[in-house]
Amino acid sequence: MKDFLQIRIVTLVLLLLNVIGYAQNIGVDVTLPTEKLDIGGKVRMRNVNELEGNSFRKAYATDSDGSITYKTEKSIDVQMYSARLETTTLIKDGVTAYNKVNDVLMPLNIQDTKINNLGIEQGGVNMLKIKYDGYYMYSGYFNLYLSTNNNESESSSVMGPYFSLKIEVSSDNGKTWRFVTGADHGQLILNPAGDGVLMRLPSIVVSNKAGDLIRAVMKRTIDNSTPPQPFGAYLTKDLSLSTFSELSPYMILITKK
Repeated sequence: MKDFLQIRIVTLVLLLLNVIGYAQNIGVDVTLPTEKLDIGGKVRMRNVNELEGNSFRKAYATDSDGSITYKTEKSIDVQMYSARLETTTLIKDGVTAYNKVNDVLMPLNIQDTKINNLGIEQGGVNMLKIKYDGYYMYSGYFNLYLSTNNNESESSSVMGPYFSLKIEVSSDNGKTWRFVTGADHGQLILNPAGDGVLMRLPSIVVSNKAGDLIRAVMKRTIDNSTPPQPFGAYLTKDLSLSTFSELSPYMILITKK
């Protein structure tokens, strides 16, 4: 009886020592945890910010026994959004709006995206939306094709349609817009069958806030007479983004350092 009692005491001591050894480890679905946190299942982390303007990040992985470890790897230096249209596209209601000297929205669609590690999203019809605060550089071009109702010969000195094309940003959900970059068309279009106009957008760096909307707007240029009149004696009868001169109909590049 005494020997049996001694065995029970020794067993109890050993169990107590075992518990003390694991006292600082926490197990989830694990009987004897071997790490500070030992989980017998999948792990989920929420609200993990990726990059956030840093040049380095930690890549997490597991070793052979399932312990989580990490290594620091260099991220790409430049975050980028690039979009390009591949086929000629008529601009819906573009002719009517253009001839009435109204804004003509270019089709900026997330479906044309080629590269996007900036988190840029569709912000509405023909608009994009910025996800993070920061400084952004805009550049690109729009390859337009226009024809007029001018039936005179090419030798006649008839003023064709003049217009501007610009990138604008809104910080109040589209109530007001501010100029970012753009260009004016300053050449004549004398061929009634139509002609291509490549509008290159000068590169520029601006400050953007999360939620800012981006749009590209074309508008017929007007003069300073009273009432103001569109420059050009003739209206436009066709307006599209084209593969004229073997270029893509449009390309826009937005980068963030």
